[in-house]
Amino acid sequence: NGNQKSLDALLGSLRKSMKEHGTWGLPQLFALAAVNEWNQCRQVFGSQELSADGAGDDERYGFWLKRRYFFPNNNSFPDNYAAFCRDLEQLQAKAGQAATGKPATRTESKPEGNQKPQP
Repeated sequence: NGNQKSLDALLGSLRKSMKEHGTWGLPQLFALAAVNEWNQCRQVFGSQELSADGAGDDERYGFWLKRRYFFPNNNSFPDNYAAFCRDLEQLQAKAGQAATGKPATRTESKPEGNQKPQP
């Protein structure tokens, strides 16, 4: 929060781990949940799709929930979980389209409002 050098190092580490592992269980994500610079962080999330199957969905929900708790007045972060999922999907679709020149065709059901998705 205010230390750009540390944030850049954390985001660089996250990019590398996302490419290697591609899951929401990365330690860097726990740290980013407590960082208020969402506008800078969201582009990293769009650069690589993270698996949200099984426990990954719980971890994604936990990330959203922690940020809502720590930064309730941050208007740049989505107010509800469904909007957060849509935002990530749109970022990833744009990144995929830029990389391949083709639009993404992935579809996924979304929870409503602040509801956690059920298996």
